[in-house]
Amino acid sequence: MNKARALTAAALIGITLTACGGVDREGTRDNFVKELEAVGGEVDADCVDAALDEFDDDALQAIDDTLQAGESTTDSDALMADLFTCITTPG
Repeated sequence: MNKARALTAAALIGITLTACGGVDREGTRDNFVKELEAVGGEVDADCVDAALDEFDDDALQAIDDTLQAGESTTDSDALMADLFTCITTPG
């Protein structure tokens, strides 16, 4: 993945967690996949599920709050790192 896509993906993670009006793992996964595919990335939905499953709903909400504030924590960094492993680019 090139740097522009990586930055786009990082920005989308914060948006994706709140897109359903709260933490909803299935909606979060679907939105993450949809948004990254829109910028030319391919995403393994099962990998995204596995990354999200590492955190309970309260932790995901806290991660979302952190990302929306433009900050990071150990948990938000870990989730982003896991989600990045789920992204591939064609070719």
